[in-house]
Amino acid sequence: NAVVIREEPIASVNDYNEQNIISETIGSTFHLASNLAIEIKTIQIYNAIGKLIETIQPEGTLVWNANHNTEGLYFIIAISKEGKKYSQKVIVKK
Repeated sequence: NAVVIREEPIASVNDYNEQNIISETIGSTFHLASNLAIEIKTIQIYNAIGKLIETIQPEGTLVWNANHNTEGLYFIIAISKEGKKYSQKVIVKK
């Protein structure tokens, strides 16, 4: 008998809700939409190759300052207190 171990994908497209979570999507400073700021528990930021580069625990309002990151495409995943996931692409441009 063989045992096969597979890594589960982080999430499929259907696991995420369609909603803008970041107001400006190009720049070096990104603001969480005010209507989501209170209900979001965790924000995860991934680079273009899918590596988790930062996790933020927002408190009320959130600004992600990406000045310390290289320019390029990033994925923002916001997870609500109820477990809903929201995703959005942003471009860091200085």
